[in-house]
Amino acid sequence: MARTAGPRLPETFARKLSALFASTVRTATGDPWTNTTLAEAVTEIGVPVVQSYISQLRHGKRTNPSADLVGAIASAFGVPVGYFYDGEEATQRQIDEQRTVNALRAAGVENVAWRASGISAQGLEQLAKLADYIRAMEGLPPAE
Repeated sequence: MARTAGPRLPETFARKLSALFASTVRTATGDPWTNTTLAEAVTEIGVPVVQSYISQLRHGKRTNPSADLVGAIASAFGVPVGYFYDGEEATQRQIDEQRTVNALRAAGVENVAWRASGISAQGLEQLAKLADYIRAMEGLPPAE
């Protein structure tokens, strides 16, 4: 795959990349990302990179990765490539969404959330009542 220089990324690329490391776990294992695991994932996607280059990107020592590399990093983290180009508000929203997904995975309720997708407001209300009932039966405190 040809490596062409992409458009110059905002000064915040290092911060945005570091935020992904802090807020995202690897989907397959649930383990935190490291420079090495990201380099391996990006290389598997088809864009060879070494962990030292990932480290340089995270610390702002390198600031002009190829468009292919930016796309592969975004793909590995499961965020749209625009994450690296969008303004701070959109970036924060994407980080918050990723944290929510991670919390759902960690709590083991991601499957329940997917099943609830598309249910009417009335159906969701009934589902919430059922969850409250089960929590009470299991001696858990009410959900906030």
